Amino acid sequence: MSDSDSDTEPDVQIEEDSNAGLHPLFWDAIPDGAEQDPNWQALEALKNESTLEERAENFKVQGNRKLKTGLEVNNKHILREAVDFYSNWRKCLEDGLIAQKLDSDNVKAYFRAAKAALELGQFKLCREQCEKGQAKDSKALQFSSILKSAQERESIELQKKTAEELRKMAHLAPFQKLADAILSRGIKVCLPQVRLEDRYHPTLDEAGHLQWPVMIMYPEAMQQDSIECFHEEDTVAAQMDEMFGPDTPPLSWDSKGEYTRDRVELYYLSYAGRPLDREQLILAVQGKWPDGSADSGPQRYGQKAAMWRQVDQQMSLLQLLTCEDYVVPGIPLLFAIAKGTEYKKRFLSQGMK
Repeated sequence: MSDSDSDTEPDVQIEEDSNAGLHPLFWDAIPDGAEQDPNWQALEALKNESTLEERAENFKVQGNRKLKTGLEVNNKHILREAVDFYSNWRKCLEDGLIAQKLDSDNVKAYFRAAKAALELGQFKLCREQCEKGQAKDSKALQFSSILKSAQERESIELQKKTAEELRKMAHLAPFQKLADAILSRGIKVCLPQVRLEDRYHPTLDEAGHLQWPVMIMYPEAMQQDSIECFHEEDTVAAQMDEMFGPDTPPLSWDSKGEYTRDRVELYYLSYAGRPLDREQLILAVQGKWPDGSADSGPQRYGQKAAMWRQVDQQMSLLQLLTCEDYVVPGIPLLFAIAKGTEYKKRFLSQGMK
């Protein structure tokens, strides 16, 4: 037998290149000799063509994605730890209370229950367990330590709660002031008839005057316009003069030239909905409109049936909004119609007093 036959040669495993045959976009890692690959060279050329700003923005986007992923993983880990923490202490509390029922003189059972209640933030129960434990063994000093910790933590929790309540009050104060200003004028507000963007809401200026965004609808053309800031003391006529003045270009869709200053009439829908109460209005001016019900919108019949009413343009906005039958549908909503047209007849045939 030859030496070559008698010696056992070790098995040599050749590591396969996991990137073999793949485009560089799909490589797990950059292998040795990558610069010899034509596709890799093309990618590098593309990368180098970008400006410093573009590359910086690209790295920023990638970094933000990685950060977001890391935060999500970290938050899940924290939540899992919190669940485990409270689950363990709840079990400890339950075991302590059960042990007391089995043996009311078991001081350790009171200690476990008191400690668990402390960690769970159940300070009243913690004090009760400490007092019961001390009654069983007045020499057990650990209860005094737990009571002290409970008092300190409860004080901190109370401070946090008070600070949070003050923060909420400070946040709500301007909205409450705005809602009260609306109600004190006798203005009634109901749910919106159209979808409103967050920026569409009334404001109070430094002098305490209300300013409203007003939406102008052109039902004939299915178009709309808006007045961003309509001071409550300004007249409707003054605003119309600005919108349809001689220096103002005609409406792009008004090919017949019917919507001119002397022909435009404004209408509103009377009793547009059920007025909101103060608490609902405070939420509404924050953009948190309450859910509507079957009877929250305009009614077709009865003493408060919805009707088209023509606007007296000599009125101030405040005078208009305080009309007995005017209920503001989120924000003032006015319908512009050109007089002397067939459409006006059809529009008003839907009902008007």
